[in-house]
Amino acid sequence: MRFVYKCLILLLLGFNSIIYANQIPPGYVPRVINSSIYQFNAPSTGVADSQGNVWILSDNFFEQYYCLTMIPQANPSNPEIYKGDKYKFILPIGITNDSAGNIWVTNGGGYGSVTKISPPYTNPSIKIYSGDAYHFSVPISIVQDKEGNVWIANSGNDSVTEIFKNDTRAPAVFSGQSFQFSMPTGITIDPKGDIWVVNNKGNSVTKLPSTNRNNPKVYKGNNFHFQSPISITSDASGNIWVTNFYGGSVTRLPAANPESPKVYSGANYQFISSRMVVPDVYGNIWVTNGDGNSVTELELQPDKTYKPIVYKEPYYIFNKPFGLTADRAGNIWVMNSGNNSVTELVKI
Repeated sequence: MRFVYKCLILLLLGFNSIIYANQIPPGYVPRVINSSIYQFNAPSTGVADSQGNVWILSDNFFEQYYCLTMIPQANPSNPEIYKGDKYKFILPIGITNDSAGNIWVTNGGGYGSVTKISPPYTNPSIKIYSGDAYHFSVPISIVQDKEGNVWIANSGNDSVTEIFKNDTRAPAVFSGQSFQFSMPTGITIDPKGDIWVVNNKGNSVTKLPSTNRNNPKVYKGNNFHFQSPISITSDASGNIWVTNFYGGSVTRLPAANPESPKVYSGANYQFISSRMVVPDVYGNIWVTNGDGNSVTELELQPDKTYKPIVYKEPYYIFNKPFGLTADRAGNIWVMNSGNNSVTELVKI
């Protein structure tokens, strides 16, 4: 039914017209979560684990309030709250999960650290990674590779740290001129195992190939349209997606030829101070627009192109949306840093 309505709208408006989700019967029903039991306070980012649980970080620097909320898939009204000295949360902003069910959080404050939370979630074990060996400095983004190793982008000292699975080896640190890291703010991994890092200050992206991590490839130049790129992700096909905080655009580096990027920009996409980018289970790409109070979906079409759908008021109410994540059921979770709430777009 959703597809039929879209076809009618396209015929009326023209195939190059934008689709506003508040003009058609929605494919997603919004559910706003703002009860005090979740203890949200400037929620910034989150992740959905393989069990369907959703983990959300709150990071209110001005109030020195740092918290991790887990919304259980089995009982969403009974969240688990993780906060206090034992977690060592200081400006937590990056989060990922691994195949063993561990949750990893980067702490950008202090001297920089990473917190690992291991099941059972009702009484988890905690491990803190910190110290000179890890070379942390304002660690912001974190991802796990297919071998179970964890990778962290350090925006404070232009480096990337690799923590090996089960701590079997000393951490590896990647830095230096050949990598051209320059305030790295995002990190991701593609299906081949290549690591991709977005450099906010350098207006570039660095790839660390799985075949040789010390033989990086740097993508930069006017054709990529990188303007303070801030977030990066890979879809299931290996395409790399980058949000440009300035310039109102998103850049796709095709898996087949990253040197021939596709830039999405203009009124059709409504990209305004775009922040986080994630794929969903259907191959669609989602972007939060912080100053636009909206979310843009790039809906994957049968011909492998993408049709923009903008979710905005009056039907969808966002307030300074920052982070987002997609769960295994295809629902989208958006963190509203402006009003201490989370909006779940429930797939119907």
